[in-house]
Amino acid sequence: MHRIRDFEVLYNICEGSFTSHKSNFNPKQEVDLVKESLKDELLRREIKLELTADANMAEVVQANQQIFRQTCMNALLSAASGLERTTLKMSLS
Repeated sequence: MHRIRDFEVLYNICEGSFTSHKSNFNPKQEVDLVKESLKDELLRREIKLELTADANMAEVVQANQQIFRQTCMNALLSAASGLERTTLKMSLS
């Protein structure tokens, strides 16, 4: 479901009808949602994802939540491209 909404956002950006909506959200929880949405693909390819968060990182940030989520998804998919049976490490700070 996240990917469908993300494609809608991407379409709106391409069409020039995108308006940025800032909201308060927890970045670690957003990354966990992305990790969950990619879980089946990561399991199929035997890729383990390790996530660490800096102790001083803000628990709540104000930004565009959809763009943040899409950026995380793109980064993970790009990093995992062509990989199997490995570990990816992501650090939030």
